[in-house]
Amino acid sequence: MLRAISSHWSERMAVVATMFWIMASISVSGCFRLQGNGEAGVQVDFGLEEHNALVRAVTPYMKVVGDENPRLEFDENAARANGLEENAIAFANEAVTATRDVLSKWLAREKSSETSFRHRWTSWDAWFEAMADTCNHVRSRVGPFRDRSATEQALRNAGYHPTRIPGQSYDANDWTRAVEYSGIPMQSGHAWSFAGAYRYHARMDGDRYYTMQGSPTPEPNPEFHTYIWPAWWWVMYAQWWHEEYC
Repeated sequence: MLRAISSHWSERMAVVATMFWIMASISVSGCFRLQGNGEAGVQVDFGLEEHNALVRAVTPYMKVVGDENPRLEFDENAARANGLEENAIAFANEAVTATRDVLSKWLAREKSSETSFRHRWTSWDAWFEAMADTCNHVRSRVGPFRDRSATEQALRNAGYHPTRIPGQSYDANDWTRAVEYSGIPMQSGHAWSFAGAYRYHARMDGDRYYTMQGSPTPEPNPEFHTYIWPAWWWVMYAQWWHEEYC
């Protein structure tokens, strides 16, 4: 199944590329800064339209590779051979670094509230904001059940499974129900559907209860190895969303 994920990536990218042209019509005033990775380096100031142009420019050279542990790669040699400008190359390399860092933090099970990446991504904030679902922060408590075994069975009956993130120690309290949801771009009018890219999230609350997300829409799924990423920037978007909303 995981090899099928990789084989379908190029087909998905052809669809995803359409979104970038749609997003180009969005106009937001102001200037956003793409910062370096905590060290002295390239800093590029640009607005949202310029951001759209950079995303379109680098997309042909961005590729998700790997089966069980997917990662983002940028074909810099091909980009340079085709005359891609230095600011676009810096933009792409920063995205690869940010994606790698997010994946490593999820593997270490470090909560996004403790390790924020958004200070690097100020240029992405408005872009992601333009297409994001929000979270109403409502959590509903379900139970009581007879004991922990009964609570876990109730979760399974509702379609949940223990959250699976490669390399992590098992967290018996964290549960995911992956869903097929037309989640991006929210404002384009397109009904895109990516199986597994979104989830409903539940947490065991003691042995006899669990809490679940109360929002009518699901959230980006951090089980990045279990589904086709809807776009090469998806991991950054998922991290941004969890830091911004829930």
